[in-house]
Amino acid sequence: ATLARLDAVIANFRPERLLILGDLFHSSHNNSWAPFTAWALRQRIALHLVPGNHDILVQGNFPVTAAKQAEAIGSDSPGGTRDWSQPGGPTITGEIVADEARLPLMRGQIMARIAADGDGHGVGPTQSKSGKAIYTFDAKNSPLRFLVLDTAAETGGSEGVLRQGDIDSVIKPALDQAQTDGKWVALASHHATSSLGDGSGLGGKQQADAVTEQAWVDLLGNYPNVIFSMVGHSHENRVKWVSATSGHAFWEIMTSALADFPHQIRIVEIFDQDNGYLMLRTTNVDFSAMGDPVALEGRTLGTLDFVSGWGGKAGMGTAQDRNVELWIQKP
Repeated sequence: ATLARLDAVIANFRPERLLILGDLFHSSHNNSWAPFTAWALRQRIALHLVPGNHDILVQGNFPVTAAKQAEAIGSDSPGGTRDWSQPGGPTITGEIVADEARLPLMRGQIMARIAADGDGHGVGPTQSKSGKAIYTFDAKNSPLRFLVLDTAAETGGSEGVLRQGDIDSVIKPALDQAQTDGKWVALASHHATSSLGDGSGLGGKQQADAVTEQAWVDLLGNYPNVIFSMVGHSHENRVKWVSATSGHAFWEIMTSALADFPHQIRIVEIFDQDNGYLMLRTTNVDFSAMGDPVALEGRTLGTLDFVSGWGGKAGMGTAQDRNVELWIQKP
């Protein structure tokens, strides 16, 4: 259903590239069997993967293990599952029909499948081997380079985790190379800096080499060519100026979720103002549900969540978090 909503978003415009900041398979209503045809995803844009916790973990919190895989495809559901053969898909427990199609995939399996689809969506042999979608790509005919970070913790927990080993082996070399190449860097990750932790949240376990939020921000302070970061996870619109203990600061732009109110994506445009500054224009975009019953159902249910108070009130953000122009000194 989320993909159908995304398809409705991009049906009438043609950006060169689109970054999906994870949780592509997350729907607040769990209607994972609603049919749709995502033609726009296949035909109009280059789609890049940025994994989130709901893409990597069971229910976005619990690690995929051999035991979890066996439980998912088996004939017993002690925790409950949806029965979509009945109206409304009620939750049932106990004996169910075994189905190998329910197999949850581990990181390496996910990356291999994505790499095999189309142009690979940013995932290649290196990412398939490591199981992590950490990579770069350049915006055509520009000095802009995207650095995609994989902050989902395969060890469990919904919070983001950046591990020192990944920083030393992949992320810092990519930042150094961008600086050498004279590229402006836009970061993209599912989790914001404020959502980084040590992996000890619900379903997870503490990771000794997880870096703290401040350590990560301070590392980025050494790279004046980092101009902004695109993030998600918290389902709200938020624009934040992120400052290191010393050194460079940058803009962090969080966008609300398609899965719930206000059901928006964000277009980010970058302008060189030829006066020593860059300007980032951020525009929130509503999707069209005309002729698309799945997208219309998604919007209706999400709006009901919002007005009833069940879904929270933070998604829209303030006026300063939505359609704004942000300035930063040109590297």
